Amino acid sequence: MHELISTEPRNCDICNSKDLEILFKYNKTVKTQNHLFSFDVNNTICKSCGFIFVSPVYKEKSLNKYYSDTFPRFNGQNEDFDAEKRIAVIDKFKSRATQILEIGANQKGIFFSKLNDKFRKVYTVEPGSSEGHNFKNISEIKETFDLIIHYFVLEHIPNPKDWLSKIVYLLNTDGVLIFEVPTIDLYSSFFEPLALYEHTNHFSCRKLEELCALVGLRLLYCSQNECSRPFGHVFVFCKNPEAQNGQMEIKDEYQSNKSYFLRGLEKYAEYEDVLANTADFVNRNPSKKGIIWCANLNSFNLFEKLKKNNLLHVIDSDPLKSNFFEQLDILVKTPECATVEINEAEYVIICSKIHERDILNAFRKIRNNEDRFKTLFI
Repeated sequence: MHELISTEPRNCDICNSKDLEILFKYNKTVKTQNHLFSFDVNNTICKSCGFIFVSPVYKEKSLNKYYSDTFPRFNGQNEDFDAEKRIAVIDKFKSRATQILEIGANQKGIFFSKLNDKFRKVYTVEPGSSEGHNFKNISEIKETFDLIIHYFVLEHIPNPKDWLSKIVYLLNTDGVLIFEVPTIDLYSSFFEPLALYEHTNHFSCRKLEELCALVGLRLLYCSQNECSRPFGHVFVFCKNPEAQNGQMEIKDEYQSNKSYFLRGLEKYAEYEDVLANTADFVNRNPSKKGIIWCANLNSFNLFEKLKKNNLLHVIDSDPLKSNFFEQLDILVKTPECATVEINEAEYVIICSKIHERDILNAFRKIRNNEDRFKTLFI
């Protein structure tokens, strides 16, 4: 049974305007560990200042239920970001900080280990899950910090101004806030942040600075090259007591931001073409044995275009995803449990751009025969 994510009205967080224009509207149903959730996504642009955001926006209670049931990221996979870049920026601005708070820490991997080596105490927050973390909500935190970090979190927050206000409250007077977000100037090269149903905010660098100014933050540093992922920027902010009332001019970016977003939609249309062409290949070859590697949104989107095919198998390194396609009566197997299917496959569809090299190497390592096979990428 599908559960619809509930929504509520939302004005522009930066200028409070209600004058909005719809840019991209759709519905997306997604599989979590135990449920199917349906998102009504309505990307709008403020006609007064040019901030792009989802309105109406998802209610926090409904979102928390969704996130608490999502699959862990990086489970059995390499981290999809450059930990060294994150550490380099932290080293520039950590000053005398001895403890640090990371919000949205997810699983503790290489990056967390590096933080542990640098700080006396590393506190972590992971919404919806307290397992292995100090907190599951920032409202639980009572102390303050010299350094707070979060990476690719703010674009998910339905009320970013209120959320940032809470972060400022947790920041010491001389503290520093470091974070990364996708930025719309890069959507023409990387459409994924635009197309992800979870994203409720689409920032330009200017709009982000204006938003932070409203809660008393001043920009210290911004860089694309030093961002840990290629589709965003890293930002460093400090408290600005002289600007607690948001004394920063709000710039009209309606034309430029709309242009960035529409160019991203053109890139997204190319992705839809890839899906259609891949589905056409599978549907035209029902007698060929095939593998879809990765149980994720890409493969979910692909199956929406496929005819029923008993010779098509799904593989994912995460054993928690075994029931990802249970509504299709498809069991997702780990590579170790699918050696026969891998060796018999006449084609493989790799549904993760970030991990495609690792997946292809794993496929070839398990495969005993030298027979040629067709490889398709989504």
